[in-house]
Amino acid sequence: MLRLVRMGDQGFEQLWNCLLQGVDCLDALYGRVSLEFYREYCGSSDVDDLSFVVVEYARPLCGVRAFRHILKGGVVEISCFGLPLLFVEQQKAPAIDLARAQRLLQKDIELLLQRQPIGTIIRYRDRLHGGRLSSLCRFLLDQGGKASPSFSQVIDLSLSEDALHRGLTKSYKWAVNWGKKNLAINILNKNSITSVHIEQFRQLHIESAGRETRTQKSWTLQYNMVCAGEAFCVFAFSEGKLVSAALFPYSRSHCFYGVSASCRDLFDKPISHGVIWVAVLYAKTLGLRYFEMGEQLFPMTPRTSPSQKELGISFFKRAFGGESLVFLDVHLQKNGGVEPSPLE
Repeated sequence: MLRLVRMGDQGFEQLWNCLLQGVDCLDALYGRVSLEFYREYCGSSDVDDLSFVVVEYARPLCGVRAFRHILKGGVVEISCFGLPLLFVEQQKAPAIDLARAQRLLQKDIELLLQRQPIGTIIRYRDRLHGGRLSSLCRFLLDQGGKASPSFSQVIDLSLSEDALHRGLTKSYKWAVNWGKKNLAINILNKNSITSVHIEQFRQLHIESAGRETRTQKSWTLQYNMVCAGEAFCVFAFSEGKLVSAALFPYSRSHCFYGVSASCRDLFDKPISHGVIWVAVLYAKTLGLRYFEMGEQLFPMTPRTSPSQKELGISFFKRAFGGESLVFLDVHLQKNGGVEPSPLE
């Protein structure tokens, strides 16, 4: 017998974790502490946790991680605090059982949307596994959802270290070697990071940005991400001074190039290249399958006329190797209303 188990119901956490254990490819940004960070980062205070799992007896078949929160301007959004909502299916479940669970999940989302005010937005990103649309993606499109492509640079960590190094552009090979010779590069994980380290990172970020752009709590949450084993940091020092640092969230299968900062006075030197290269190799030693460098923009796609700075950042990410993969961003808006801004 199928039933819904919602956040707050007895057994939800155990069922959700069991569902995640059956997933081969899991996005790096949806850990428990990571979501707390994104909640703080986007400044959401009025939040409802809508997450649920579809269960047959004690077996979770599929589920959604999603939150209802209010954007600036009063628009209601159902997502994960700026991240698309997370949809997970038990990949080894019989097709007939999964189809029934999908129908129940879709019916619940349809009822949820009916209860929301005009203009409510649902955001979802389909990673197009095997080139196919997920059942949730098809449902949202059938309901009138709009789709647009997005691109991300992803490095295959199953390759040997030599093959990964060959994937670097010629100039980036030189930059990585420069970092090895001129910088002291350290990996900080849950066994080695301290609050002193994260404060050093925060101060470097303020120096790099020219101002403080985030709350103190957001930095504490990123420190907690590392302590919880949801992320690691890589720091680079020159003559004892921190000159470049980055945080890399990760799951069982994926690592993501997250927030970074570098000393403004050394922008003429490749101080961040070695940091990323060390992170790629460390993610490989953790047994992860993919290292995602992040968004790729092109002159007219997925949005028109990105700035030269944005195109330069895309090239920076692409020059570390890997492939530019296409995903499908879908937003469904209830009965019209204000057109939402694109996912960042």
